[in-house]
Amino acid sequence: MTTHNGEINTIRGNVNWMAARRASVSSPLFGDDITKIWPISYEGQSDTACFDNALEFLVRGGYSLPHAAMMLIPEARAGNPLMDDTRRAFYEYHAALMEPWDGPAAMSLSDGRYVVATLDRNGLRPARYLVTKEGHVVLASESGVLDIPDEDIVERWRLQPGRMLLIDLEEGRIISDDEIKRTLATKNPYAEWLARSQIVLEDLPETEPKAPVTSESLLDRMQAFGYTREDIKLLMAPMATTGRKPLAPWAPIRPSQR
Repeated sequence: MTTHNGEINTIRGNVNWMAARRASVSSPLFGDDITKIWPISYEGQSDTACFDNALEFLVRGGYSLPHAAMMLIPEARAGNPLMDDTRRAFYEYHAALMEPWDGPAAMSLSDGRYVVATLDRNGLRPARYLVTKEGHVVLASESGVLDIPDEDIVERWRLQPGRMLLIDLEEGRIISDDEIKRTLATKNPYAEWLARSQIVLEDLPETEPKAPVTSESLLDRMQAFGYTREDIKLLMAPMATTGRKPLAPWAPIRPSQR
């Protein structure tokens, strides 16, 4: 169902999460036979094959191709003031179900009815398309791959990060990014579901920190997990007190120390 240009940099984490969720995945379409299809993705497959298996799993499990594409390749929602709350709730809800398969990657997908082309949210791969008077759509990494006269072209544009080009072959039309995402985002009350089920750590009451009780010495625990006193002093303590990744103040070597 997939062809793509680029590489998926998050592949190991995505495959691990797919394996970790096996116990909680169910579908009325698969029923008890769902155990027969594990693993969805496995070691030795290409990044394209792993993504393709995950996409087909979602589509065969009941999601439409555009819906599955929005789950696997979401837009950047954090700090995006242009995204409306309904679409943001859609992505936030599905973030608990599926991790993004980030690239840089330009993806093209099809299930026989829909043709989807999209960039991941980083948008680091080129993907340009044009539409002709005869209804042909040409998508490629660069423009000009086919010699089509300008007078026959009615639209020419490029994919943008997180945006989707969707063709519905049954309706015989191109569906805009805003239309399909608005339709899917308003299909269910995702904001209501989030408010009912999501726990925000910042909203929980503060509690007094308590040191863990253990019979092991600090030195034994440091050795077991590979920490040195230098790590504790320069890295762990600043992180615990400031909540930020520290910049270790490495002192220059004096001539007398050489």
